[in-house]
Amino acid sequence: LIASCKAPGEIIRTNCRKIARLIQQAGHPEAKFGGFRFTNWLGSVNVGFPIRLDALAKDWSKNVLYEPEVCAHAVFLVLEPRASFRLYSTGHIIVTAKGGIEDAHRALRKVYLVIKQYMR
Repeated sequence: LIASCKAPGEIIRTNCRKIARLIQQAGHPEAKFGGFRFTNWLGSVNVGFPIRLDALAKDWSKNVLYEPEVCAHAVFLVLEPRASFRLYSTGHIIVTAKGGIEDAHRALRKVYLVIKQYMR
């Protein structure tokens, strides 16, 4: 079962237990709650300044995917810690981290040092 919501971790865990209980009551007594873990973390941040995406994509071509004819954002990939960033020219960033919020913070610190150089 994959659950997605905007809530603190313990609330998510409790709600997943409730879902397992509902599945049991629906006629599947073999359903069990186990192996609970967070696989991805998603968040958003606004850096407070516009970003020159074209220059960023040109200089960081190995890490940045940017096709302005296709979509309005650039994707910045970080390998360690494993995370991806959707960067918008307005300064809005959507962060997806594989490990959790700590990995997202570490990756954001790395990326912020780079994008700060591309302020408009």
